[in-house]
Amino acid sequence: MDSPKDIRDPLIRSVLKDFRSRFAPHSEILWVRERDGERIDISRAHLLRYGIESLRHADLPDVGMLNLDRHWLFLVDARNFRSPERCEVLKELFSSSPFALVIITAFRSRLDIQDSISEPVWGTAAWFSSEPDHLIHFDSSRLIGPRRCGSSAPTLV
Repeated sequence: MDSPKDIRDPLIRSVLKDFRSRFAPHSEILWVRERDGERIDISRAHLLRYGIESLRHADLPDVGMLNLDRHWLFLVDARNFRSPERCEVLKELFSSSPFALVIITAFRSRLDIQDSISEPVWGTAAWFSSEPDHLIHFDSSRLIGPRRCGSSAPTLV
């Protein structure tokens, strides 16, 4: 898998370097999709080994990282705020996965989220590369972890 310095998109590079080191340490990078859609790097052998079956490239989040210690699969989209429908697509797409889903949307700054936050999707979080030590959690019961899409109730892990 590419190292963060090989990634052209600065936000995705920051997710791999800054978000990962703070919120997903020791997580393995399973795939990275560049925002231009021209390039996607997937470790298919790792996906199959971890029970994640066929994936449709068009539906993939920009970054997938697996934390085996916590049994969490981090799904990170850059700039595209999640909708309840998107959460359902992700649940279906990863239904064969034995891992709990942690859904994150990454933005460059808080200014970028203003146009897309008219209604938060409960059970997700937003991260800003301009403030890499912080997350906005659309849930009040737990700082970070898997959730049911559209619900503030934690997924039992």
